[in-house]
Amino acid sequence: MTKSLEESGEKVAQLSNSVAYFKSIIPDTKKTLASAEKSIDLLENKCWYLEDVISAKNRKIIALIDQILSYTKYSDVTTEPETYSMAGGSEQTSSNIVSLLLLTLNFFGSGILLGVSVENVISS
Repeated sequence: MTKSLEESGEKVAQLSNSVAYFKSIIPDTKKTLASAEKSIDLLENKCWYLEDVISAKNRKIIALIDQILSYTKYSDVTTEPETYSMAGGSEQTSSNIVSLLLLTLNFFGSGILLGVSVENVISS
């Protein structure tokens, strides 16, 4: 019986030590959680900001595409297209400008014009 009491006393001591240890790490754990929550909030704010930036850039790209489409809509592409004088004196046709815009959009991975070709844009 005394042996069983001694074993029980040892188990109680082990449990008491475990409880004391876990109580001692609670403040550090709370600090760590608070820091993690603050980091998460900062990252969420940055994510929202970047989503707003991407959305604004997408709207600008769409507006540019609309301008190009409105121009090509009224031009007769069966005749020789009008040319634009670019900086440096070289000339580009409207289809070359559309091609350049589409290549640029694909390069930056906007995903807005997936499946759009120059022929589709000019013929619309």
